[in-house]
Amino acid sequence: MFKFITKEEIYHTGLSALFTTKVPDGLWYKGVLPFHPLVSIVGTRTPTRYAEEFAHLLALTLAQKNLGTVSGGAFGVDAAVHQGTLQAQGYTCVVLGCGINLVYPPVHKELFEQIIAQKGCILSTFPPDSAPRRNHFPSRNSIIAALGLVTVVIEGSLHSGTMHTAHAAQRMGKTVFALPGSSGTNALLQQGAKPILQPVDLLSFLQNNFFYNNIVSIDNQTAISTISNTLTSMFPLQQQLEPVDQIDKLSAVLDEVPRDPGELSAKADISLGKCVALLLWLEANRKCLRLPGDLYVALTINDGL
Repeated sequence: MFKFITKEEIYHTGLSALFTTKVPDGLWYKGVLPFHPLVSIVGTRTPTRYAEEFAHLLALTLAQKNLGTVSGGAFGVDAAVHQGTLQAQGYTCVVLGCGINLVYPPVHKELFEQIIAQKGCILSTFPPDSAPRRNHFPSRNSIIAALGLVTVVIEGSLHSGTMHTAHAAQRMGKTVFALPGSSGTNALLQQGAKPILQPVDLLSFLQNNFFYNNIVSIDNQTAISTISNTLTSMFPLQQQLEPVDQIDKLSAVLDEVPRDPGELSAKADISLGKCVALLLWLEANRKCLRLPGDLYVALTINDGL
């Protein structure tokens, strides 16, 4: 059974605090409305295995720290976010681009039922029976961005709903995190998004900027060790080298020939996502130069820069 809450009731209940921008005129919802901090996590419907597992692990880690998640209930990254949160018995919210009495996509009926059973929420700004139309999703994506303290983009193409959510968050003045490795997230990083290489990157930011150690308590070394071991167990063929070793490997293949991140990652024998992150670090530390077309060359003292 679904319910409706008016704009006035949103203000009266204090739920408006979650909307740092315009409060919607009303919300149709099932389950328990969110009254505690949320993180928006979005990504492609067809993720790589690594991106899907990272989304699951990030959501699970946030739930263990009593942080809720909000996403769009779609295939791929969205589903991984909701499932990871549920696995840790956490709170997760689905924002639909259709009427609240519809299940979209239909195959997620069981997932949505589990979310409600675990006192999560499914909500929509569209009246019951509204079909999932293409022009509904920009509005739905803006609600996802509005509900989160920050928005995390796991993987996506340059022209996608995922990027719309990220840009909506940026317009709201919210911090955007991006997992390096896809065309969309790499573009976001170039635009100033913060890289996320492991969940503790986000947890540390939230601790320092929002919670003042009252809600989120992090032992960085323990968290890094636990997460690293988890990732290694999931991806035994992607053993993580020490950062200095990876930087040396990447630096060794950088020269005066412009190369894109894909070629550099192959030559250095490191993952594309890690390669992009290291290139950002090398560029910031004046060790390499990014050219138009996302090409990179070594930067030496003779470059006069």
